[in-house]
Amino acid sequence: GVGIVYLGELSGSNPATLQIGSSGVSLANNLVVRTGSSGTMTIGNTSSGTATFSGGITLEQNISLANNSGGTLNLSGAMSLNGSQRFINLNSGHTALISGAVGTDGSGGLVKKGDGTLQLGGANTFAGLYIDRGTVELTGGSLAAGSTIDIGTTSADGASASSLKVSASSFTLNRNIVVQSAAGSRTLETANSAN
Repeated sequence: GVGIVYLGELSGSNPATLQIGSSGVSLANNLVVRTGSSGTMTIGNTSSGTATFSGGITLEQNISLANNSGGTLNLSGAMSLNGSQRFINLNSGHTALISGAVGTDGSGGLVKKGDGTLQLGGANTFAGLYIDRGTVELTGGSLAAGSTIDIGTTSADGASASSLKVSASSFTLNRNIVVQSAAGSRTLETANSAN
């Protein structure tokens, strides 16, 4: 838990991956996903158990989360969008939880990409939430009042399914929801009590 872990090069096109491969491991170092390389930056869990990244995470560029071995991937530290809109991608069959708070510093908000499921459970204060593809599941915490939640997109991902799911036992949603018109299905699901 000492020192900062830097993911990615400052130039070029090489991808970079930081993953936990053993159940029950927690990485407490702060993590910076650096801008520069055009390759895919990935944080993942390859074990069938729980992998936790508990340090703060700064996203200087977009990121993919990978968790396809039946385990649990939890990013429990505070997350910074570093002043810009960021894409978070999860492919089909992958689920990841961000239980730490995603902050307000990204004026363009957070964009969900890929057919997997992104779970949010922290006291989130970021701006817009755009579910271009796949599922965003609100498992707890809060989502500060502010700009809209867009379910679906009219861009290239518009033909893909997108959904917002509220699975927290009780959740108050103080944002307008915009359902974008396109070929893909759009779903709003509440498992318990949501306002």
